[in-house]
Amino acid sequence: MSRLKVAVIGGGLFGCTAAVHAARHGHDVHLFDVKPEIMCGATAGTYARLHRGYHYPRSPETGRESRRAEKSFRSEYGGCVIDGGRQFYIVPEHGSKVSVNEFRDVLDNESLAFAEEDGVFEVVEPRVSLAGLAALVRQRVKDAGIVLHLGDGTHPGTLRSTFDKIIVATYAGLNSVLDELGCTPSPYKYQVVERPVVLLPESFTDTSVVVIDGPFGCLDPMDESPLHVLGHVTETVHAETTGYQPYVPDAFTPLINAGLIRNPLVSNVSRVIEELARYIPGVEQAVYIGSSFTVRAHLAHQEATDARPTLVQARDEQVMTIFSGKLGTAVRAAREAVDLLAQEKVLAA
Repeated sequence: MSRLKVAVIGGGLFGCTAAVHAARHGHDVHLFDVKPEIMCGATAGTYARLHRGYHYPRSPETGRESRRAEKSFRSEYGGCVIDGGRQFYIVPEHGSKVSVNEFRDVLDNESLAFAEEDGVFEVVEPRVSLAGLAALVRQRVKDAGIVLHLGDGTHPGTLRSTFDKIIVATYAGLNSVLDELGCTPSPYKYQVVERPVVLLPESFTDTSVVVIDGPFGCLDPMDESPLHVLGHVTETVHAETTGYQPYVPDAFTPLINAGLIRNPLVSNVSRVIEELARYIPGVEQAVYIGSSFTVRAHLAHQEATDARPTLVQARDEQVMTIFSGKLGTAVRAAREAVDLLAQEKVLAA
């Protein structure tokens, strides 16, 4: 493979991992991000599970893709993987898009281990320390000798004349960059999402709980701290739109990817706690610490299956994109991107 000058746009996990793998293959790699530091955007605001398929009973393909990718993720970032603890999935009697029997059948068909009692499934599913992951990724980028352009206002379109290949991994900002590069955008479902952080009773230590599969929620330990992160399908979503650009209400603009904010002016934490307590006793004792906010993106029109594929696509002979919402597929996506770099001419997706 000839040495290429490669621009990677996006300093989250997928952009950084692609940049590192491209540099390891001998390319001259430059990483661009409008933020002053890498790993401080949407990656820092995700729910840090290494999914194995339990979360997506209506999309077995999403689970299979995640399971196939786990080995490669551990090979690169294994020091950040947290094994052990307790993980539970609860299927409510009413309101779920799958019944207890259907959920059980999916787990059996996919050979996913579980123990069950009255609609509560205890499973084995690792998670990731986001703080540890951020530190490790920064070290990997440094070790790879990647040239960083942070806080950079460079217009992506100007990179075409300087670089042989351009990899875009900006998640919810993907279409904005593609527009400046003159590439065709894709529709996404965008959500402005709150991520409440709470202190729960000691009985929740190292315990994750997901209430599935409908307008429900979840709680997960926050890294290796005594805190938990709460989620809810409806109550943590402050704005939603399907199209080519996200809609962010003015009140949320300064909150997006700004880290943990104590006592934000807008928060649905009370509703989230109230809803979770309907299915998870003890959550009503939560002590609120603060919230972070981000813009989440999914492929549009996936409501029937809730599929979450990871896509590495050539947009033209120079530009490719990486899109995913699953941390565990980052290394596999980076390897696909490097393989695509090896093709001097590729067909646009």
